[in-house]
Amino acid sequence: MIEEFTRAVADNVCLHHNLAAAFALGILAIANTKKLVNVRAGWTEPLCLYVAGVGRSGSGKTPMLKPYRRPIDTHQRDFNDLHGVDIRNRADDIKNWEAQKARAINPRKGEKPIHTVAELNNLLENNPPLFKKCLYLGDATSEAITDAIIEQGGKLGLLSGEPTMFDILAGMYSERPNLDLVTNAYDGDPVHSRRKKDGQKDIEHAYLSIALGVQTERVLEMLANKRLRDSGVMPRFCYIVQPELYIDDENAKPIPADVEAQFNGLIYRLLNASENATDNYILYLSDEAQKVFRPYINMCKWRVMEDNEWEYWAEWGSKHAGRALRIAANFHTCLHLDPREKLIDSTTMQAAIALSEQLAEHATYLFRKAETPSSIKDALYLWGKIKAINATEISKSELTRKVQGKVEFKLNDSLAVLVERGYIRVTYSQTGNAGRPSETIFVNPETNVLKKAELSVR
Repeated sequence: MIEEFTRAVADNVCLHHNLAAAFALGILAIANTKKLVNVRAGWTEPLCLYVAGVGRSGSGKTPMLKPYRRPIDTHQRDFNDLHGVDIRNRADDIKNWEAQKARAINPRKGEKPIHTVAELNNLLENNPPLFKKCLYLGDATSEAITDAIIEQGGKLGLLSGEPTMFDILAGMYSERPNLDLVTNAYDGDPVHSRRKKDGQKDIEHAYLSIALGVQTERVLEMLANKRLRDSGVMPRFCYIVQPELYIDDENAKPIPADVEAQFNGLIYRLLNASENATDNYILYLSDEAQKVFRPYINMCKWRVMEDNEWEYWAEWGSKHAGRALRIAANFHTCLHLDPREKLIDSTTMQAAIALSEQLAEHATYLFRKAETPSSIKDALYLWGKIKAINATEISKSELTRKVQGKVEFKLNDSLAVLVERGYIRVTYSQTGNAGRPSETIFVNPETNVLKKAELSVR
């Protein structure tokens, strides 16, 4: 049903389904936040996921997110409508008790307090504030996220079709954002935050799930950000790359009402279960699922070792088996009315591992692009200029004019890279007895079918 809805959303906005799949995975994790899955003694993971749907600007991230957000918006709106009076009354009571407490501490001459300070402290302690339901935020500082997690009982989602959250993590609102919050809440660990006006705030178990739509360029910048990379923020993300695919808007199809109703019903069920979830809401693997999962754990360990395929992004790779486990548990919650009554089976684990392998391909593609040497990046830039000229022969002087103004650009080095890769060849001709020979660039006609990405990852 999740797959059917995902494809229906993609067909509705005439885009590839990859981005829709990213939001589907993120929404499931937000709906299941605070639930846990256990592998063995000492290894329990929350169902939290950090998901980034990656595509160029204008790739439909925001409109594709709307159908996924609807059931969450409806759920929290219904809750707030039902409990709005209680929330407002509690706020009025607290304000009244605090005022009475202030007068009881410093009574006016001849005034006899209605309650003692001890009685008022007891009322305040036993009647904490009630808050409106807020299942996700779209744009907030790390301090505001901490406050929201406290207000929402230790769980929250971050959901946006824009990359603002990455900008915040990079220091948009603060030179030193609280990155520990993001890393700790991924694992349900304690979070501590000191704010001058509020003092110490502790969260014994904080749970955070994230689903973002992000431009490719922004992700590459964040992957190159040493502080974000070393802090462990970026290695915690699943990355799903949206390919460029043109689909005529005339082929747009409405989302079938029955498919959307089934999806909404699933999210409502998962959210209702999460409302009452405690730290004892734990899912377990069947013996058959364990037999499928253990070899995958070992394979992931092997891949991050020296000279193996994930050596240079080992921190991301070391978390990949855990990602597969979380995905399996999220899948499992979709299959059963009470997921705790059933063990996660081998079929679900196999499906999660298959998806995780696809995620690994997407992530390694981005990691390679982020780590591309500057000489390759310059060659890609020059190749774009050559293709824009759209000629089989180009003089070097013409290319020189095309790249004028690009800071620290070394034309000869970039030409050498393109020659080495077989994209072009350079010939020299002397028109007179003196002066430098002229250079002509000939474009390899076979490169018309090559993609830029092939140059960057060879």
